[in-house]
Amino acid sequence: MSSLLSLIIGTVVGLTQFRIKRLLAYSTISHVGFILLALSITSIESIQAFVFYLMQYSISNLNAFIILVTIGFSIYFYVTDNKEHKELLDKNNSPIQLISQLRGYFYVNPV
Repeated sequence: MSSLLSLIIGTVVGLTQFRIKRLLAYSTISHVGFILLALSITSIESIQAFVFYLMQYSISNLNAFIILVTIGFSIYFYVTDNKEHKELLDKNNSPIQLISQLRGYFYVNPV
């Protein structure tokens, strides 16, 4: 009974989500329903299906989170890099002063 309830709640509420983290959370609730369904049937095939499904879901969910984190970091670094360069260019109009300022930043925080 709990497996069917988890399947229904995870699917119906997950369809209404717009944020990707919440969508993945409700997807996990739905997939737990599938795992509970496999565990509720006590046979060799259901245990094999449970182990296969658990491994497959873990690998695919890990890949999804790695892709989301990579996209988030690339967007974050793209936005912050542009802001820092614009701030440097707005503070001074001389390229020589910009190079001097960058050299000072290097001494403060060496790469």
